[in-house]
Amino acid sequence: MAAIEVIYLTRQDTIDAACEMLEHSTPGSQVWMVLPWRAKLGLKLVNLKRLKRTAQNLALDLRLVTRHLYTRSLAREA
Repeated sequence: MAAIEVIYLTRQDTIDAACEMLEHSTPGSQVWMVLPWRAKLGLKLVNLKRLKRTAQNLALDLRLVTRHLYTRSLAREA
């Protein structure tokens, strides 16, 4: 069974910081990334695609957790 890791982001975290946090995760693990309400990084499709690409390159199963409906719809599109 794969390990489960949870990463809590803050509103001030950038896409670079989020990708760096992913790089510290155990390869092959499931990572739940929690975005706070109106986190700027979750409001742009290009950022979510970059997170997805970083997770795929690191063999991570990335799950995004947020209450923001717009971010959820963008994540599905990414």
